[in-house]
Amino acid sequence: MRIAATAFIFFATTFALAPAQAGGPARGVVELFTSQGCSSCPPADATLSNIIDRGGVIALAWHVDYWDSLGWKDTFSSATATTRQATYAEHIGGGSYTPEFVVNGSRGSSSNASVGGGLPVAVNVEGGSVKIASGSGVANVFLVNFSGSQTVPIGRGENAGRNVTYRHVVTSMRKLASWNGSALSLAGGGGGNCAVIVQRPGQGEIIGAAMC
Repeated sequence: MRIAATAFIFFATTFALAPAQAGGPARGVVELFTSQGCSSCPPADATLSNIIDRGGVIALAWHVDYWDSLGWKDTFSSATATTRQATYAEHIGGGSYTPEFVVNGSRGSSSNASVGGGLPVAVNVEGGSVKIASGSGVANVFLVNFSGSQTVPIGRGENAGRNVTYRHVVTSMRKLASWNGSALSLAGGGGGNCAVIVQRPGQGEIIGAAMC
């Protein structure tokens, strides 16, 4: 797995979005693979925060663990985050590095990259009930829980002495159901900071999402 302090794309300038209604369909999903030990990551973390503030897009931070032996152990790091990034690398290409943004299951590739006109399958979450509209193909339905805002004083490593604020750090992700293209209603959405994501098998394209 490659660790690189590479230039990354500032997606925030491309999201001219009206705030999404709570529980209503999101326009897209932005995932940031990051680490507290990476000196190039704080600007990306700030960009993710800007995307969150703009609304309309589900923005998630995954803290990888392959920086943990390089001077500072990330307080949010997990092998799950590293595995998710590696799986994306298998079908998107380009290897794994931090910081890295993935949009709707595919990596953004230019400064004008955007989430487009919206996800093809409508998802709504209300009162703990998840409703997924009909569409084509098959997919998996996931519930993703994430943290609020947390500021971490970093004691060692490349960011030693910095206090960095992190938002929407993924704390868990579990499969709720399989979707076969027919309209689906199920329980399980809700309970704090969370989102429902509909993603093609094999961690492919994200085709629907909503905040809880």
